[in-house]
Amino acid sequence: MIQRILSVCVLGWLFGGILPCETALGQNLTVNSNGHSQPGNLSRQEGSGVIALLARDATTHSAMMRYEPQTNKNCLGYWTNPADWASWDFEVVHPGKFAVEIWQGCGKGQGGSDVAVEVGEKRFDFVVEETGHFQIFLPRSIGVVEFATAGKFSLAVKPQRKQAGAIMDVRQVRLEPIKEATISVQFPGKRSRWFGFERVDFDVDGKSVLVISPKIEAPGRPWVWHGEFFGHKPNPDLALLGRGFHIVYMSVPDMLGSPEAVEHWDALYAELTGKFGFAPKVALVGLSRGGLYCYNWAEANPDKVACIYGDAPVCDFKSWPGGFVKGKRSDRDWQLVLTQYGFKSDDEAKAYTKNPVDNLAPLARAKVPLLHVFGDADEVVPWEENTGKLAERYEKLGGSIKLIRKPGINHHPHGLDDSTPIVNFIWEHAANQKAQAWLAMHGGGPMYAEQRPLILKLGTIDCDLVETTPIALNGHLWRFEWVRQGAGQQYSGNLRHTNYFRFRDPATGEITPDFADGHEFGSAFVDGDTVYVTGTQGRSRVNMFASRDLKNWESWPVINDGRYGIFNTSMCKNGNEFVLMFEIDKPVEEAGTPFTARFAKSPDLHHWTITPPECNYAKDRYSAPHALRWLNGWFYDFYLEAKNGYEMRLVRSHDLIHWEPSPLNPVLRASAEDKLIANAAIDDAQRTRIANAVNLNNSDIDFCEWQGRLAINYSWGNQMGTEHLAEAVYDGSLKQFLDGWFPEK
Repeated sequence: MIQRILSVCVLGWLFGGILPCETALGQNLTVNSNGHSQPGNLSRQEGSGVIALLARDATTHSAMMRYEPQTNKNCLGYWTNPADWASWDFEVVHPGKFAVEIWQGCGKGQGGSDVAVEVGEKRFDFVVEETGHFQIFLPRSIGVVEFATAGKFSLAVKPQRKQAGAIMDVRQVRLEPIKEATISVQFPGKRSRWFGFERVDFDVDGKSVLVISPKIEAPGRPWVWHGEFFGHKPNPDLALLGRGFHIVYMSVPDMLGSPEAVEHWDALYAELTGKFGFAPKVALVGLSRGGLYCYNWAEANPDKVACIYGDAPVCDFKSWPGGFVKGKRSDRDWQLVLTQYGFKSDDEAKAYTKNPVDNLAPLARAKVPLLHVFGDADEVVPWEENTGKLAERYEKLGGSIKLIRKPGINHHPHGLDDSTPIVNFIWEHAANQKAQAWLAMHGGGPMYAEQRPLILKLGTIDCDLVETTPIALNGHLWRFEWVRQGAGQQYSGNLRHTNYFRFRDPATGEITPDFADGHEFGSAFVDGDTVYVTGTQGRSRVNMFASRDLKNWESWPVINDGRYGIFNTSMCKNGNEFVLMFEIDKPVEEAGTPFTARFAKSPDLHHWTITPPECNYAKDRYSAPHALRWLNGWFYDFYLEAKNGYEMRLVRSHDLIHWEPSPLNPVLRASAEDKLIANAAIDDAQRTRIANAVNLNNSDIDFCEWQGRLAINYSWGNQMGTEHLAEAVYDGSLKQFLDGWFPEK
């Protein structure tokens, strides 16, 4: 039967014949002679309130697109014809508001198609995101729909434009019931994703606008507004999104802050504050020429500005693009200045007295705080003619400005490696007191919708390595790697046919010399200018390795006790004392139910004492330890528990005996985002392996502070030996991260 259908499909495609098809529901569908169109089944609301519209239940209206029943697919695929579409009929038993979520997959280089979802009286437009493989399905939240009454309804998914060879695969559409309190502002327009956050593009006053929404809004709906070059150096925006800000940009790129541009900005401000309830005062970001937009609008609207962050900003168009003193001349952009501002000559433009440097009094009277980051070797927008002149004049007017100088830096690169000063400045001045108290209660770092710390999963970076540790050593980020014995056929790095350790530069791929042959379950720890690595040898022995250059290593024993079966290790520093956590499955009187954390202490890293048996976590169940941290009187144990698959969970203790679980557990659990591709070097065969892999665990979390964020590694897979390495980030400090898991009561 399948062969016959496929044969008809090919013939119909070749000859383009059109045949009518009567469905089991009595519908008449006009379809291509391939016969791929099929009737659907009525979907009903579950007891949980969810309405799951599965691919197998869709009605397909198609020439090519069809339901693919294979276990690894179970989706609507072959969606190469933009005229093909799918629909579902469903029954609502308990009416209310629902989040519309579509699970879409898209292969390498195939993203960017435009698709519409029609349900009820609403239509939601979104852009298909590349996920790395057509069977790597990413849940996309694309809007909110309300059903006021119970009854039967329909939903349709209709491509609008095909970007590449195929549009997408769809596994399901889900309607998730939501409470009124969890509904964020709903913008009209086309939806896409930006670093995992929802982006919506729409028009205001005839100009294109984009808004990026946070996972959870801060009280007062604070926001950041970019003058130009949105998306360049995004870390401050990502951190502020995690703290509940919206990010906004209006595209008026060739107006250079002219009076007409200010009028367009006025229209957008009125739209966002009046219709969508944005905060009455906004944080402005002026990067390079964006300074003209921000300052000119701010000087016309000083009561609407919370603060201004300028990054090598243009503050006087005579400097750039005019180039009349030291600034670099841009003929094209200078002509735009003449045209947009209505000047009849260069002399008239040079006589203009409303450049940002000339018109600071309104901002000073309104006490608007300023922050400028600049390179003191900038030849394009010289700081003396722009930031320097503005700062001198602003301070004379009684205004407050903070300057961050980058010695020897030209106009590029922009921003700061560690954006914390920028984030803190905007947060301090643009978030109201209620928002600041709200965030402080949750640790001060980024949050997810459930008010849990926001770990932003980036995706898979390796198909075989696990048990890795990110470290920062002497101002450089490295990844400690344990290369497993027997991984040589799958992972070409192991040519030694034994377990060993090494470090990798994540940015360049540079690998340091191998060391610690025969060791497993390694973990790295940095103290000062030295990195220490602990590793298990022969299941009953733990050795320490130390190096300052990642090339030359010395080693010595830490534990050598045949009673123990030892697996993972992790170390932290408590004041002047070092504490090692090690995972055991024996002896039974200390391990209980494997696997269990035990501890050893040392004053100097050479002389170690195993703590009494009551110092453990936890003998009553599977609780495999992985990462140990110390902060402000607490030990934090990130461990793996067999719960809903396998989840990373967190407990803390003052004494290594009595433990308190986080009320927000789990820290990590298996999710669709694990299978995203975060390493472009992953080849097609590996992408297929990732797409088809069983995913029931998130394990082996480890992390370090790096440039104002936590760099996070973790593993996912089947917990039976087929694992993959993934990375994530947390846009905050270690203290914020740990405090966030134990919010104030």
